[in-house]
Amino acid sequence: MVSVSPSSAGENQTLRVGYFLKPSIHDFHFLPSHFYNSYETSTKLPLEIKYNGWRPPTEEWKTWVKKLQPKFEYLWIQTGIYGAIKASTYEIKRDDELILELASRWCSKRNTFVFPWGESTLTLEDTNACFGYSLLGCSVSNPLMNNEQVKAKEDLMEARRMFNSSKAKKVNQRAWMMYFMKTQIESKVEHEAFLVYWLSRFVFPANAYDTILKSVIPIAIHLAHGNRIALAPAILASIYRDLSLLNSVITINAITTMKSSSVTTIWAPFQLIQIWALERFLALNPRPYTIGHGLPKVARWGGVKVLKNKNLKNDLDCAGFENGFLWQPYANSLSVEAAYNENDMWKCYNPWWKQSKSNNERDNKRVKVEQHEM
Repeated sequence: MVSVSPSSAGENQTLRVGYFLKPSIHDFHFLPSHFYNSYETSTKLPLEIKYNGWRPPTEEWKTWVKKLQPKFEYLWIQTGIYGAIKASTYEIKRDDELILELASRWCSKRNTFVFPWGESTLTLEDTNACFGYSLLGCSVSNPLMNNEQVKAKEDLMEARRMFNSSKAKKVNQRAWMMYFMKTQIESKVEHEAFLVYWLSRFVFPANAYDTILKSVIPIAIHLAHGNRIALAPAILASIYRDLSLLNSVITINAITTMKSSSVTTIWAPFQLIQIWALERFLALNPRPYTIGHGLPKVARWGGVKVLKNKNLKNDLDCAGFENGFLWQPYANSLSVEAAYNENDMWKCYNPWWKQSKSNNERDNKRVKVEQHEM
């Protein structure tokens, strides 16, 4: 596990190895009662949950990715988003029961899932390994740096205003995609619009469902201009936030006899939670697909059917006692983001480079990424 230490302004960030202790308690009866009250909560309740952050890819989106990949693949790798863009082309079949069972075990004070055999949680490593989101780079709130980037933002904002003035009175995601994908415009502009769509639909979906978001335009411009952005921390924070929200809803519904008429909306990409569980709990046992080297773990689960598990609660509660939980599922897999410091430069070897290229050409195509402040 690699952790990125914070740094003050003007200093280079530092990569360090993070060490984690496995739980040493092996008997359920030695755990204090508050450790397991939360996951005794029933999830067989009249809950109405909308997973608005769980967005499936459309065929048009897959076509758009294929169209732009030959020209911009190298830039995607340089900015650490290649794996994440490819991940957005896979559809994950949602297992509602599994999501609720995990959420009922969530502890918002520690941001961990609490089981009878110990605690575990999603980490930055999961966000990177499963979906390819970058651990390194500037903050998502980093301001634009020059006049060229400011001009690009103004052009995209003008495009939004054009859609707002249409009959629909909103910037519909599909309309945005079809316009920029089909219109004969400069490829650089199309790529910026492409990234705005990707961020709006798959990375930071927000309250305005199925619309293009103003808030992601600066992030898209940074990425389009070769600036790496640390997406993983922001995404993980949104998952922690919505897990706490869902846990509170489950708890409230468990202690009331009245059926709630309210709808709980989840905006974080909860696909990551499901894949986190599938990679670790052996008893869940669906059959993942075999994937090529370098692709994020989401590719293993794209299109895999959800299997009904009658013993789901027991499987989760007993996994740690029976060696049914993998603490390090990515230990023997290739790193999605292999980076190191050499002569004051970040060098990232392209693990996704096309197999058709010769070894010598791949070796010579090293991606040099400038160091960024946190």
